[in-house]
Amino acid sequence: MIFYNYQYITVVLLFILFVNTGYSITTKTLSLEKGEVVALPIYLDDQNNSEEIKYISISISHDSDYFIPLGFRKDNGILSSSDYSMNEMLQIQDKAIVNINGSGIFSKFGSLVEFVLSAKETGTATIYLNGINCNDKRFSGGFWLEDEFYQKINVETGFFISEIEDLVVYEDQPVLSIPFLVKIPDEDPTGRLSITEIASSNTDVVPQNGMTTRIFNKQYTLLIFPTANAFGETFISITARYNEKEDTQTFLIMVKPVNDEPSFSIPSAITLPETSGPQVIQNWATNISPGAPNEADQELSFIVHVDQPDLFYSQPEIDPVTGDFTFFPSDNLNGQAQLSVYLKDNGDTLNEGRNLSTKKNCTLTITPFSPTISDNPVEKLLFISSNQPISIEKTTPYIRVIACDANGHAVKMESDTQIWLQTESPDTGWFYVQNNQWSWCQSNAIVVIPEGEHSAVFKYRNGRPGAFQIKASEIWDQNWSDAIMTVHVKPDSTAINGDIDGNGYIDLKDVIKEMQFLAEQERIELEYDTKKKVKRQ
Repeated sequence: MIFYNYQYITVVLLFILFVNTGYSITTKTLSLEKGEVVALPIYLDDQNNSEEIKYISISISHDSDYFIPLGFRKDNGILSSSDYSMNEMLQIQDKAIVNINGSGIFSKFGSLVEFVLSAKETGTATIYLNGINCNDKRFSGGFWLEDEFYQKINVETGFFISEIEDLVVYEDQPVLSIPFLVKIPDEDPTGRLSITEIASSNTDVVPQNGMTTRIFNKQYTLLIFPTANAFGETFISITARYNEKEDTQTFLIMVKPVNDEPSFSIPSAITLPETSGPQVIQNWATNISPGAPNEADQELSFIVHVDQPDLFYSQPEIDPVTGDFTFFPSDNLNGQAQLSVYLKDNGDTLNEGRNLSTKKNCTLTITPFSPTISDNPVEKLLFISSNQPISIEKTTPYIRVIACDANGHAVKMESDTQIWLQTESPDTGWFYVQNNQWSWCQSNAIVVIPEGEHSAVFKYRNGRPGAFQIKASEIWDQNWSDAIMTVHVKPDSTAINGDIDGNGYIDLKDVIKEMQFLAEQERIELEYDTKKKVKRQ
């Protein structure tokens, strides 16, 4: 079976009279197919006085969205004599104008010209006569169809689908509701109407099963369900059939991309003991996603904020590919830190897109140092430290010196016990210790293990690169084995020379601390010499 595609246009021909002709206003209905050419004759009526025609100007108005003026002709008209010449048809916006010059014909009634137009679009349009000027006088006339004058000729369509405008929408809009009209012929309102096909040119954007129509109170609605997380362009064609006639309306849907929020999962808490050293927790962050399958090529990065940065030797990091969590708690410090974690992609934020995930929180708890306690006598001193390299004039994290038995178990002191700290680099090595208060001591220092405790902490720095041995010894010669450790100082320091407190610049505090170092050094040396003399006696 062969179907023919008919597309119709509604044309309203309206004649505006300039002279009262006495005619009653009548209406004529015509139908044109899309692309059909129609000739509309202009006639003088018999209400004019007979007069020699020397000059005539005829003007009509039309809707250029629906009609293309092809030209005009005077064949078989009262002006068909060769004594009349016609200029080219003028087109000004939605007007077509013909000017005719000549002489010799006396007339008050008859055919003047035929305007030839082509219907280029379906819909409803209006064509009307602006006026007929003859010898600088207004003549009456109109459109002559089927041997009658019509002051208003209403050309209703037979059957068409109303125009649907192109749409611009955004990715992930759930439903598009598009109203449209299906016009059926007034002279045949009882035929059978059906929507025979809805097609999408790009099914990746709008699938075939993602379109349907509904009708309510003679108003059709096209419902479109675009593919989730997809963008691009697609042409949607909807075809309707009425009896043996069909009409198709096509429009464009442009779906603009919207960046989806990335996502991930992490544990809510981590607990580990003090001085655990560098940590790598594999696959700690899971379900890492850029946001949608069509964003798989986006680059991801984690952002980690810590409310207690002093608890860490270096900033915690998360690998966006493996999810491995790398962090290094500061030695011999305990406490609790809140980690705020975000995942970011390199997509944009146009059209209300999001390139940053919602925040995920994790509580990191570092428990205090808690060794096994022994009742055996002390046999040795040990250093507890991860012993990471430091930079010039930057201090180590806290280093713990602990009194242990032969098995390495901690022993609590029965009284305050002084431990002597020494460095093999007396000119550039400094110890940061606490007696009554925290202070810096050059070359060597005394740190006290309080009564009832098993250890004490201190820091160390050195003003030049290299590997420097530090040693902890008991003062009263109780034959405890010394604790020995080598501190590595990197040469690629970015520290400012003389920036003792490490705040990034040299200020009065640095000068005061330097004076305190010297004063404290003299005091320690004097105290050490005095104790040695007392011991000899």
